[in-house]
Amino acid sequence: IAAYPSFDPRELVAADKVWSFVRNDDKKSFVFFNAELDRLRSNYYPGLFYPQMARLSKEMMPLVTPVYYIHNFKGAGGGVLFRAYPGPWQVLLRLSQEEVVVVHVQDEQPSLKTVALDILPRAAVEYMKKKKEGNA
Repeated sequence: IAAYPSFDPRELVAADKVWSFVRNDDKKSFVFFNAELDRLRSNYYPGLFYPQMARLSKEMMPLVTPVYYIHNFKGAGGGVLFRAYPGPWQVLLRLSQEEVVVVHVQDEQPSLKTVALDILPRAAVEYMKKKKEGNA
C-alpha cells in the first residue's frame, strides 16, 4: 500500500520502486490510497523535465484500476466525479450542500477537463431550465 503519494514527484517515483516488485506477479496487488494519479493521467509533469513521471504515465497508468474514486469540482455548477468499482463512472451535480443528482453515467473514465467544461455546465443549464419549467 502506498499512502498519499501526491504532488512531489519523488513520492510517486518511490511508489514506483515498490510497485516494480509486484507488477509482474498476478497474485499480488499494489494499492494507492489518496494518490494524486490524475496528474500522471493528464501528463501534468512535462516529460522533458520529469522523464521518470512520463515513463510512469505510459507504463503504470494503463494498468491502474480506480476502485473508489472521488474528484470534487468546486464553484457554481460544481459536482463530483465518482466511481465505486466495478460500477460505472458517475458525474453528480451539486444542487446544494445536502443534495446531489446523478447527471451522467459511462463505463470509461471521462477526463477531468470534459467533466469540468462540458458535462457539469451542460447539466447545470439543463437543471435550471427544468426548474424554471417546474419539472425539477
